[in-house]
Amino acid sequence: MIRTMRRVRLLWLTLACTTFASGLAGCGGGGGSSTPPPPPPASESAFLLAEFVAVDSNNQFVRVWDPANPSVALQNVRLVQGNGIVWQASHLVFSDATRWDAASRTATTLGHAKVFFDNDGKLYSIDLRGGQSHAPVQLSSAADVSAPVRAWPMNAAGDDAWVDARGGSHDWAIRTSMTATAAPVDVRHVIAALRDGATGLPQYFFASLGDDGIHPVAATYEVAGAATFTQVAVPPVAGMVAADDWIGADPAQPGLAYVGIANQVRVLHWNASGVSVDAGGLHALSGLNMTAGVADAQAVYVADGTTLLALGSGGVRVVGTFALAPAALMDAGAFVASEEITGFTGLSAMVQVEALDKASGARTLIEPAQVDLKLLAAGDAGVLVSHTADLHEAFVLESGDGRSRTAIGSQRVGIVRAASSRPDQPATPVGLVSCNAGAPGYCIAGALTQFTLAGSGTTLGANAAASAVLSGDAIAGLVSALAGQSVLSSPGGFGDGETDTRDAWQFTAGSASSLTRVTSNLP
Repeated sequence: MIRTMRRVRLLWLTLACTTFASGLAGCGGGGGSSTPPPPPPASESAFLLAEFVAVDSNNQFVRVWDPANPSVALQNVRLVQGNGIVWQASHLVFSDATRWDAASRTATTLGHAKVFFDNDGKLYSIDLRGGQSHAPVQLSSAADVSAPVRAWPMNAAGDDAWVDARGGSHDWAIRTSMTATAAPVDVRHVIAALRDGATGLPQYFFASLGDDGIHPVAATYEVAGAATFTQVAVPPVAGMVAADDWIGADPAQPGLAYVGIANQVRVLHWNASGVSVDAGGLHALSGLNMTAGVADAQAVYVADGTTLLALGSGGVRVVGTFALAPAALMDAGAFVASEEITGFTGLSAMVQVEALDKASGARTLIEPAQVDLKLLAAGDAGVLVSHTADLHEAFVLESGDGRSRTAIGSQRVGIVRAASSRPDQPATPVGLVSCNAGAPGYCIAGALTQFTLAGSGTTLGANAAASAVLSGDAIAGLVSALAGQSVLSSPGGFGDGETDTRDAWQFTAGSASSLTRVTSNLP
């Protein structure tokens, strides 16, 4: 069986708010214009920032502010909980303004153009571009939205997007041009975008239909046009069943991707004229679970059981074999890294990390199995892992061949990623944020430091909390000049998959422990 492609996500939690304003601003139609935004006024930055703030479970807000003046909230939208759904973490997702490089097939994030969130069962957006209205706008008539899942920008400005929003028993596809009375599109999940090679923007979407499991209905699949999300007739895709799925887009050849149908890898093609699937199978699959694919500039890599396959330019190559079937894969330059569960100690998983050389297929055990070992990220510089909290190693950077190992920082907080990345792939890690370690998993008062992968550090500011929980990309308990967040049944702030992965933590100059969130845009 082929597992549905997992969305790559990074956990971020943040704390910052001033005096809260109650009530929800007026709602109206969304903006779908592709016209570049006008220059912001001198008093407003090109792109604003948004975050989720909670004083307690009854006082939750979406806060918008200008990074040039973080102490002033330009918008505080109180989250109404008439549907009984209390946010346990942030539900925010973003549509970004980007610059596309067709030669390298990479997109560079310029800033968050819009933020999307659910409020009392409805989906709202706030325009984060300077010089625009920042009032919340209701999108579509959907009344059972429990969280947006992902936004798919439809133009470079990022102000027009499709949003995959989780509903009561399935997802909704909702576009920013939908007014508050417009009907959303019923889907199970929006799985992938079939992108135009010249612009990097979606031409079609690959989606699943049926129920999400609350009232189980077997999943089916479709290709939909990006303009209206209307189904495009592709018989092999329409014939796919729950055991079939998307594998990944070819990173080197526009208009080409791979799907799994009846235990065969099939090649999917698309252009402005339509979509088709090759009649013959490219490779016979084992029928075992497959991991979500990861890509470099030449191929998409996927594990069929323990076997790693490289799919590129319409062909397939067996790279090598892992010791165990991977739970997750990451691209690590000349290697592909694998996180593998070897067993359990009580409720805790025993995890080991391996790497396969893309050229030779040689397998290296990077880290032997241990409780709570985590494969955090990977890139040309190596594989980033973290160990159990009591070892007091924030991050460990290891080469794919296992010959070098460097511990960086004292207690891990988060990973800073490059602004540029290949479509639908995590950006390369370029920096690390660490605090001073206290008790296992906790920070003590002192410096918050941003490290390069070479280990050199720059102090961002001072953490005033004596025992703040900043490890594991979970920010909770910080006492700051801005934050009123103190109580939540589980940690508040940015949650799994609910923020852009290229953001970094910084402190406001001259204000101890006043934490703000800024887009790093590091090269």
